[in-house]
Amino acid sequence: ATEDTTTDPATGGKYTGSFTFTSEGTVTAENAVAASTTVLASQLGVDASAVTEVAAALDSDAWTVNYAVTTTSENDVATKDAAAKMFTDTKAAFETAMVDAYKALDGSFDSTIVLTAFASLVEATEDTTTDPATGGKYTGSFTFTSEGTVTAENAVAASTTVLASQLGVDASAVTEVAAALDSDAWTVNYAVTTTSENDVATKDAAAKMFTDTKAAFETAMVDAYKALDGSFDSTIVLTAFASLVEATEDTTT
Repeated sequence: ATEDTTTDPATGGKYTGSFTFTSEGTVTAENAVAASTTVLASQLGVDASAVTEVAAALDSDAWTVNYAVTTTSENDVATKDAAAKMFTDTKAAFETAMVDAYKALDGSFDSTIVLTAFASLVEATEDTTTDPATGGKYTGSFTFTSEGTVTAENAVAASTTVLASQLGVDASAVTEVAAALDSDAWTVNYAVTTTSENDVATKDAAAKMFTDTKAAFETAMVDAYKALDGSFDSTIVLTAFASLVEATEDTTT
């Protein structure tokens, strides 16, 4: 068999994309991101882990979702083709999948979702001004207050769960979690290990935790704490969230 040398085979790559949608139902950014991640993966034909950097923003009455997707040599052509046809051939299927995914997150959601635009994938430009992210180990901390009864053991367990989900890493990547009460505020120290794929996004998530996603973090903490202690019936207020600092190796021994 002679090899076809007229075209380069698809090698896979990283692309950025976006779509917009409207809904008469109540949509939150957190749920829009989660639903979009699920649906993009299924409709583009990639693993969920290949859809990254998903962000949702509301402008007037329309939501815009930006995302990145990484393809392999096997699915590169099909994924780009799927994106190109999403607003025409598979628009209805995408809208139905979005509604189903959103309902799974919010059982009270009872509305349609209308796809108003779906952009073709654009090859992500590499940032050559900095070395590519290689992943690493970082230390971080946050403080919170609560009028409810909090134990150190439960604070550690809840924090581990929530840090993993909010920072976008596996639970096993969050280690060395410790919680201490000083006066009326709890301080939680932790370490997180990133990969080359999630390093930038994880650091970015930590940097935005006290501003953009403060409410989502607080809600997640309450839910995680209630799962550990059913009698817990209070809010949790995030009072500080430090940016991640590269962990220094101990070379004294």
